[in-house]
Amino acid sequence: FGQPAGGRTLDGAVVFKPQPFAPKGFEGFAFTDPDAKFDKIETTLDENTVQDNGTAEFEIGLPQAHPPVPLAADIQITVTDVGGRGVTANIERVFDSADYYIGIRSRLQTYATVGKDASFEIVAVRPDNTLADTASLTATVSRVSYNSVLRREDVTVRFATSRELAAAQDFAIELRHARGTLTSTPKALGS
Repeated sequence: FGQPAGGRTLDGAVVFKPQPFAPKGFEGFAFTDPDAKFDKIETTLDENTVQDNGTAEFEIGLPQAHPPVPLAADIQITVTDVGGRGVTANIERVFDSADYYIGIRSRLQTYATVGKDASFEIVAVRPDNTLADTASLTATVSRVSYNSVLRREDVTVRFATSRELAAAQDFAIELRHARGTLTSTPKALGS
């Protein structure tokens, strides 16, 4: 289409968003924490100049504060032509923010029953779907409570429900060949 656009100014931005981790062969395992929140992070890249051969490089670092989830980076670069018009291109790349992800799956076919053991399988899986070499983990089983309150808003009323977690029991789990088991006996409903 023509000669390289050497010497032109370019700038860019990156938007990081969480992506689900769902490795093949580990269906039924949950690899995310529904209570961990990740707001998308937008970063402006430093202004750069296109090299004579038509290329340019940007260094993009992963955000410092994030839960251990894969991150999709939506990268947008705009190069300005001689007339001042911007020409923009987008690419998306997925980055792994951890060497491995912890997954958990209930061995029960229904909810846990008070006074009966509830057992869970735990795995440590690398982004390439192989098992990770890990030694030990800590886990917390929490009691879940839901509270509903009737709220008045102008001329209407509605129920607002909140979810609260209270730690019930902590566990040290030894993984063997990246697999382990957690067994807990609920002492009350919701624990």
